[in-house]
Formats: sequence, structure tokens, C-alpha cells
Amino acid sequence: MTDIQLIEGIKHNDEHTWRYICRSMRQGFTAIIKQTVTITKIADDDIDDIFQESLILLMQKVKSGDIVARRDGGLFNYLVEIGKWKV
Repeated sequence: MTDIQLIEGIKHNDEHTWRYICRSMRQGFTAIIKQTVTITKIADDDIDDIFQESLILLMQKVKSGDIVARRDGGLFNYLVEIGKWKV
């Protein structure tokens, strides 16, 4: 799915979109967060919590109009940046 499709799905609370996001972005998100947090070890459960919290914030930002699709992959990068900030 493109970022434009994902954003539209998020705006409409589309279950298929959320499943796609969780399935396609979780692994990359987890890998980047683990790589980013090299000073301390972070548990997988904690990363899952951070992922969920990041998704909620992403949803809020999309619905408020703060996030618009500029290029594919940008939504994932934004999600990762939220995760890094939460860590």
C-alpha cells in the first residue's frame, strides 16, 4: 500500500489498513529500535508497547492533519522517529 492509501485508511479506521501496518512495519520498527538502543538492552515486550504507543500517536497526527503523504516510506520513517522519541 502507498502512504496515501495508508493515511486514508487510518483516517477511516480501516481494519485492513491497521493489519497491513502492523504486519508490514512491526519487524522493521523493532529492528531499528533495537539498533538505536545500544546502551541498554530493551525487552521485546517493551518494544511492542512502544510500537503500539507510536501507532496511537501516528493515528492522532494523521487524523489531525499534521501528517500528509509526501513520499512512500515517509509514514514508516515517521513511525520510527516517534518510537525513537518514546525510547
